[in-house]
Amino acid sequence: MWAKIFDNRAMQFLTRWRVLLVLAVLMVLLFALFGWLQQQLGIAILDALPRYDVGEYIGHMVVYSDNQAIGLYRRSIFTLDLAFPLVYVLLYVGLILRLADKEWMKLLIVLPLAVFALDLLENVRIFMLLQEWPRISPQLVASASQATEMKWYFSYVMLVVIGLLALWRGIPWLINRLTGR
Repeated sequence: MWAKIFDNRAMQFLTRWRVLLVLAVLMVLLFALFGWLQQQLGIAILDALPRYDVGEYIGHMVVYSDNQAIGLYRRSIFTLDLAFPLVYVLLYVGLILRLADKEWMKLLIVLPLAVFALDLLENVRIFMLLQEWPRISPQLVASASQATEMKWYFSYVMLVVIGLLALWRGIPWLINRLTGR
């Protein structure tokens, strides 16, 4: 059953080096746009923080309000912050499938899919926070922060797993190159 899922055309397309390179370049460009966005806002976006509490949320919102940037931040959630997760989920799924040489390893694509889902959940909650300002819901702040924290946790796990897969495939390749096999 899993073989059919992983051997379809879309998955094979994602594992091509050129496709992975294009996705990596797009990710770098989107990172640059996030840098521009944060310059316009005058402070880091809530998504970029590891976690935050009501006080930090209020501090950020005051800066956004002073810069009249809340509308820009809201628009970015449904443009930039939707494109970015889509690009990284495709890139990381493609990398995992490219590096996985055993069927069970391909199941690790659940990690970027989980990060993607958490990122979308986080975006919805942050959008709600931006819509509600200046009304403050401590429960919504906590909920958005938890989604952010979980997104970062799973992101780190995902990157470590991809690094381990790269080592898994890279060390034997390097040994073969060095020994002339």
